[in-house]
Amino acid sequence: MRIVGLDYGRARIGIAKTDALRIIVEPFCTLKREGALEHAIQALLKILAPYKPIELFVVGLPLLLNGQEGDMAKEARAFGGQLQLLSGIPVVYWDERLTSAQAEKALKPYMKRKQRAQHEDALAASYILENYLQSI
Repeated sequence: MRIVGLDYGRARIGIAKTDALRIIVEPFCTLKREGALEHAIQALLKILAPYKPIELFVVGLPLLLNGQEGDMAKEARAFGGQLQLLSGIPVVYWDERLTSAQAEKALKPYMKRKQRAQHEDALAASYILENYLQSI
């Protein structure tokens, strides 16, 4: 069973997944958000349908640098709650502080800015997922 990592954002959702044995984490894709949250979740579940069964979603929780939850963390929790409700798959939240900056830094030497934007969210999702897996 796979575990899927998600880097939630207002414009895009980065997606990473494990292999079926949960050994390898790979950045998978970036979903452009359009419309209501429920539509984004339905699109996400459609993209992931060929990779079932999924055991768990790990949603990045964008905490402030002081560790407090701001508006984006509340949005990520709302997204995760809806995702769990619509999919029936458990959701856990994982501190994602600085994963987007880490992804940008990793890609910067190899890609131009517009190209990086297409890959950063999925790479950030893979960092979230890797960090979670290392903790269990």
